[in-house]
Amino acid sequence: SESRHQLVDYYGQLTAYIFDPYSIALMKIDRAFERDLEDIYFLIHNGYIQIELLEKYLNEVAQRSDEPIKLRKNFEEMKRGL
Repeated sequence: SESRHQLVDYYGQLTAYIFDPYSIALMKIDRAFERDLEDIYFLIHNGYIQIELLEKYLNEVAQRSDEPIKLRKNFEEMKRGL
């Protein structure tokens, strides 16, 4: 897990991380609620994930998914919102 987290910021003595932002984004793409898409936009716009790498991971997950068409459709919808 050490390689899958990214520093967000320091808040006094508290250090905040996002753990595995690509897994978070993929889960949110699968659900595709409006708030989920907003969270993904936040991750992209703030540099926590790159859309090209997210698409690569999505394609890998879609190959093992029970609903690959839905997953890819949700991803395309998310990209249109960028």
